[in-house]
Amino acid sequence: MSDFNAYLLAESQTLKTAHADAIRETATLERFAVALTAGVWTWCFSNPRSVIVPVLLWTPALAICFLGLRALSHHLYAVRLTARIDRIQEHFRVPDEFRWSSLTVLRQSPFRAGTAYAFWALAQVLTILVPLYVPLS
Repeated sequence: MSDFNAYLLAESQTLKTAHADAIRETATLERFAVALTAGVWTWCFSNPRSVIVPVLLWTPALAICFLGLRALSHHLYAVRLTARIDRIQEHFRVPDEFRWSSLTVLRQSPFRAGTAYAFWALAQVLTILVPLYVPLS
């Protein structure tokens, strides 16, 4: 095996690990968003007369915005990694049905990505509506 082919095989393994890490990080961001929102709102609703509550109620909306953008960047990174892995597999003439992007797990990714987009959109709407319409008195 040539040095170039060995390099491509090693790169492919590294890219697959990075892909799995990106997907895991996205799930971690979702859990953190839920925990942060629950924690802040729990404190706000148990201390409704505090002067800081009107400001704190909006912190989940801001956090969801930034965390959602970060999750989007992880998703786009995973898509680019998959494309690169496919190019490596083209070099080795791997048949389409055995390629990384053809695996069952990855074929389900449109559904997975769709549910992730729905999660972030719903979370953003919810974190905006609650401070607007929930009375604290």
